[in-house]
Amino acid sequence: MYGAVAVFLLYYLRFLGRHSWFLTLAISLSLPIGLFFFFEAVMLISMPQGMSFTQPAFDLMYDIIY
Repeated sequence: MYGAVAVFLLYYLRFLGRHSWFLTLAISLSLPIGLFFFFEAVMLISMPQGMSFTQPAFDLMYDIIY
């Protein structure tokens, strides 16, 4: 889910919204990370993480939480 949100935001902000690359990358990277910490740490709800090649990034974020 987090990867899909990042890809969607990247496409939507840059190509449909015509925003700058800086703003597009800042939002499309920070929002999924913020959603991860909100759902996993605050609400204690595990969301689908996607492909296994993204697991090292999630392991790093889980180390920050716990």
